[in-house]
Amino acid sequence: MESFGLAVNVVFPLLLMMVCGCFMRYKKMIDDHTINYLNKMLFRFFMAVMLFMNTYKMNLEDVLNPQIRKLTLIITICYVFIVTILIMILPKFVTDRSKCGVMIQGFYRSNLILYGLPVFESIYGSDDSGMVSVLISVIIPVINILSAIVLEIFGSSGGRLSFRKILKSVVLNPLVQGPIVGLLFLVLGIHFPKILEDSLRTIGGISTPLAFVVLGATIQLKSIRKNWKYISFTVLGKLFIVPLIVFIVCYGLGMRRQMLVMVLGAMASPTAVASFAMAKEAGCDEELAGEIVMASSVCSLFSIFAWVFFLGTFRLI
Repeated sequence: MESFGLAVNVVFPLLLMMVCGCFMRYKKMIDDHTINYLNKMLFRFFMAVMLFMNTYKMNLEDVLNPQIRKLTLIITICYVFIVTILIMILPKFVTDRSKCGVMIQGFYRSNLILYGLPVFESIYGSDDSGMVSVLISVIIPVINILSAIVLEIFGSSGGRLSFRKILKSVVLNPLVQGPIVGLLFLVLGIHFPKILEDSLRTIGGISTPLAFVVLGATIQLKSIRKNWKYISFTVLGKLFIVPLIVFIVCYGLGMRRQMLVMVLGAMASPTAVASFAMAKEAGCDEELAGEIVMASSVCSLFSIFAWVFFLGTFRLI
């Protein structure tokens, strides 16, 4: 019963915020034009501020924690391995290359910021959330590099990799810049006045509720029917198969409790919203990319509940 309550406490706030977004869309308070602008605000400003503050306020011990460094290395290796295997195998079953690139991205590209931090804080509170920011500061550049490579291979460029383009997409990503600048401030010992700290934390705090409301507003289940085979296969792999494999690896290598919750955020959260924009820019099937984001976001409410309940039952978190 305790595990059930823990799972409800994690999922219910996320569900409620998404329902608010759906309601606003239904009542025509939000349209596609508004959603596009809100996504830009979230991606380019609010989330970057949140990641900056989480990194800026964490302890240097978290950065130097050998368990976190070990976990970051394990997850990075798992990402590279999964992408490599999918690049070799998936084209044999999915002949449409524009769909293939989108599906590969859908398999591994997690919404770590949007889901990882709230899930971690729901279970362990905000005091240790700096550990998640350390993970994010490394994992997001890795994810962006892998996404750029995958979409260059399967996109309109015809498999010609542009390392300049890949480097540019990583360096100019606000979600990479935020934690890196925060880490610089932390290492150099630069401190803001309390009034500015509190203001920046309030600004960063807008990102999670607003992002889930916007995500709820984007969900339109009727558009999923056309590509349901591709979507169901990708979502099953993203929310259950890939996380299970990585959980087994991490558990076997001694990861426990907080580390496993970070694995949950990194591997079992739904496909990131940014995958849609990247697929569109690369000339891949952006419609399928958007549908995978929507379907995985809806299904993740049940899968995250199941994962938290399972891990809580066996006292792994």
